[in-house]
Amino acid sequence: MRLIAPAFATAFCLLATHADTAELGPAPRIDWRHDGLRQSFDAAAEDGKPLVIVAEGDDGRYFSEVLRCPRFDSLADSAHFVLIKLPVDEDSEAGRLLDALHMDPAFASTVVVLRTSARPFVELARLRGYHDETVLLGKLAEAGLAPSGEILAAGLADEPGRACVK
Repeated sequence: MRLIAPAFATAFCLLATHADTAELGPAPRIDWRHDGLRQSFDAAAEDGKPLVIVAEGDDGRYFSEVLRCPRFDSLADSAHFVLIKLPVDEDSEAGRLLDALHMDPAFASTVVVLRTSARPFVELARLRGYHDETVLLGKLAEAGLAPSGEILAAGLADEPGRACVK
C-alpha cells in the first residue's frame, strides 16, 4: 500500500500539470514584419519594447531552423520583430537601415536588438552569423529578453548544436 500511494500521487500530479498546460492554449507565435520598418521603430518607441532586427542571409536556414522554434517564439510578446531577407538594394529602406546599423546588406546573417525609446537608439545585443536556438536565446537573455515561463516549465533542456531544442 505504501508503494501505491506515492505512485498515485505522482500520476495525479502529472495529470494535473498536463491539464494546466492544456488550458494555456496555443503557444505564442512571433508576428514577423517584413516591411514597414518605420512603423516597427515607432511601435517599439511607443511601448518601450525592444526591436529585434534579423538580417537573414543563410538561404533561409535561420528562419526555418531557429527563428520558428517554440522557445524563440515564446518571446513574441516581449519585443517587436523585423525580418529582412538578404540581399537588399542599398538604396531601399531596408538597405539604409542595415547601413545605419553597420549590418552587411549582402549576405551575413545578423541579429540586432535595439531599444528605440531612447535617442539615440541603444544597441542591447548583436550576434553575427548562424547560431542555434540555445546560443541565440542566451544572447537575447543578456539583452533582457527571455522565453516565457510556460515554455521553460515544459522542461526543454538546452542542447547546444541543435537548431531547435525539442
